[in-house]
Amino acid sequence: MNRLYIIEGTNTPKIYFDPDNNQFEITGKSFPEHAKKFYQPVFDWFRNFQPVKNQLTMNLRFHYISTSSILVISELLKTLSDIGRNGCKVTVRWHYDKDDDDLRATGEDLIGLTSCEIELVPH
Repeated sequence: MNRLYIIEGTNTPKIYFDPDNNQFEITGKSFPEHAKKFYQPVFDWFRNFQPVKNQLTMNLRFHYISTSSILVISELLKTLSDIGRNGCKVTVRWHYDKDDDDLRATGEDLIGLTSCEIELVPH
């Protein structure tokens, strides 16, 4: 399967998915004007996704994330949950600065919204 790479913008994160090497990450700031539209290529990509391995680890490293982006990320977690129900072990790592209580709390809130295993990773 092809990789997905979206370059980081002023208000948008870098997205890099490489299924052959089990690298799935979204990194940076996420407050696009139209979050659903920005993330649509991610959902389109996952529509055709077939796991290369029986494991998928998604790393989410936001420096800032808007409410509209959080809603889209929660939809992405539901997509990952569906992949997990089909036999692939899915782990989500929510990275945050150890002094950023808001990002930690957002990660904690997302834990209750999905059946994916979410690890909170302070830095």
